[in-house]
Amino acid sequence: MKEKLKSVLTDSLWSIAGLVIMNMVLQFVVYKFWNSVLGNEINGTVLAAIAYMNIFAISAGTACNYLRMRYAQTGDPGNNGYLLILAAACLAGVPWAWGSLLLSGAPKDPATVILFVLLCLFTIVRYYADVEFKLTLHYRAFFVYYIIIALGYLLGSFLFRLTGLWPLALLPGDMAGVVMVLCRGRVLRRERPAEAEAQTDRKLFMAYLTLFGTFLLNNALFNGDRILLNTLLDGTNVTLYYQASSVGKLMALLSTPLNGVMIGYLARFDGKLNRKIMKLTTLAALGLTAVATLGTTVGSHIYVKLLYPNNYLLERPWFLVASLSQVLFFVASSITVVLLRFSPMSYQVYVNLGYGAVYLILCIPLTMRFGFAGFAWGLLSANAVYLLYSLYLGWRDAGKEKET
Repeated sequence: MKEKLKSVLTDSLWSIAGLVIMNMVLQFVVYKFWNSVLGNEINGTVLAAIAYMNIFAISAGTACNYLRMRYAQTGDPGNNGYLLILAAACLAGVPWAWGSLLLSGAPKDPATVILFVLLCLFTIVRYYADVEFKLTLHYRAFFVYYIIIALGYLLGSFLFRLTGLWPLALLPGDMAGVVMVLCRGRVLRRERPAEAEAQTDRKLFMAYLTLFGTFLLNNALFNGDRILLNTLLDGTNVTLYYQASSVGKLMALLSTPLNGVMIGYLARFDGKLNRKIMKLTTLAALGLTAVATLGTTVGSHIYVKLLYPNNYLLERPWFLVASLSQVLFFVASSITVVLLRFSPMSYQVYVNLGYGAVYLILCIPLTMRFGFAGFAWGLLSANAVYLLYSLYLGWRDAGKEKET
């Protein structure tokens, strides 16, 4: 047990390190170059285009990734079914990328459009491709994967400075990650079709649509603060909440590698969900919420005071609320990974639809009535419901199994 815990912690650290380095390159190199070259107005439309694209691309790739991990335990049908799903997602990604440019108002010259469409397609595949390392529990290679992507972003930033084509800042990084898996892995290689595999394609695709829908909603809600505040209030409120919650949002970003490690180990676990597992899960959720909220609240004071001193007094009263809100979202998303492994796939739909409904019911009227404060408290309440409902479903299923 001690060795397994040590292994999980080590793998988590490798995953977190890779993601942190990649995001540091994004924040301090790519986004800085965009802003300095494009200016505030065009840079804002570019960030909006990336947000719209990510809602679809990350959902499409991650859903295929998690689906493969789920079937790794019960009988993996092989690569071809997943590659067919990726091909369909990429086909749908072309009009989505074009629509993202239209909705955001970002530059739409022919070269930019072509590069942005390619970026969308490689983002879809890149978010699936790291399943290579989860299937084998090879998380040092997972770390190298993100380092290679980060190096690609550095190269892309240089190409952007030379050409002025902003999608080039990201495209080499995502391409580099996909090429790495193609060269050293197996999940992106087509296999000889088997009769059993052909029979599972329809079932696989239907399961994929369920997961894709839940991730699509989840990613839309994750980016909803900027969309909602900008629509109902103004850009200043977007800036204030984004800065106040930035350190807390780091927890939500870390949920991707941590959940990847978790589902990698859960896929190899033969047992069923029971009360013992749910007790450990609940205690871990409460402990992590307390520690992470304290850490991100203190971190928010330091971060904003150093980088945005003019806004510090305006944002200071909201550090705790904004940080707790993001931490609850992070913990709840980790609970849904446990449900994905042990419970019916439909639970993902119930949780995310329930969360989306509560999010809209609380945040829209509270924001319209009380402004910034209404949104902050509404989002905190919605994320608390998200966590509690996820735990409730887990405990309900655990009660059906005899504790071993």
